Amino acid sequence: MFYRVGRYKQGEECDVMDIAAASNMMSHAQVRQQASLAVMDKAIKITERDTSHMIQMLQQSTPAVPHPTHGNQIDVKG
Repeated sequence: MFYRVGRYKQGEECDVMDIAAASNMMSHAQVRQQASLAVMDKAIKITERDTSHMIQMLQQSTPAVPHPTHGNQIDVKG
């Protein structure tokens, strides 16, 4: 089915079904766009929350314990 959206030339008949169908298609497109934005907004909020939790965990973690043998000996053979 093809619906013409736009201006009709003078003297050309405009079918009421064309207008209703175009309005319906535009309404569905708007609903899909709003749903897509809502999903993206939710994903962004979840990512921000998870990132802040990860940063908090990294800040609260204990400092690295030095390795018991690394840096204690110097290799003088060459």
